[in-house]
Amino acid sequence: MQLVLNDTLTVIVLASIIIVLLVVSYVGILVTSNKRIFYEQQKKIDEITKSEKRYKALFETSLAGMMKFSFAPFIVFEANRAILDMFNVITDYDLQRVLSDLPNGQTDAIESALKNKGVIEAFEIEFPTTTGIKRRFLISAKKEETENLAHAVVVLMTAEKLFG
Repeated sequence: MQLVLNDTLTVIVLASIIIVLLVVSYVGILVTSNKRIFYEQQKKIDEITKSEKRYKALFETSLAGMMKFSFAPFIVFEANRAILDMFNVITDYDLQRVLSDLPNGQTDAIESALKNKGVIEAFEIEFPTTTGIKRRFLISAKKEETENLAHAVVVLMTAEKLFG
């Protein structure tokens, strides 16, 4: 009887040890897996941050005019220095006023093309300056996935002589 009791106790102790080892192993696997997932996510976040910094640097230093805008209603959210200089304005709001008041329905044509096709490829716009000189621009834009938002690149086509 004593032998059977010792064998039963031994089996219970061994089973308990095995269960504890399995639980510890499972917890170890969970911790390791979560650490790996955390590091992978952190790596992706770092890559996105680097990409955003490169995009921002390109946006700000580009010789081509760039802007992010809503086309219905026409609101400029972000514009680089090049496009502000092209239209001879100081702020994004000034640019918004100029572009929303383009003559001959050009603003409506931009809005319509982006609504219907989602893209504008080399659309020519004409803008009269306060000095009476007409400036011609080439605009290309692509609609974002979100409603009514687009990114545009604008190039000045009019050759002008600078005196000074």
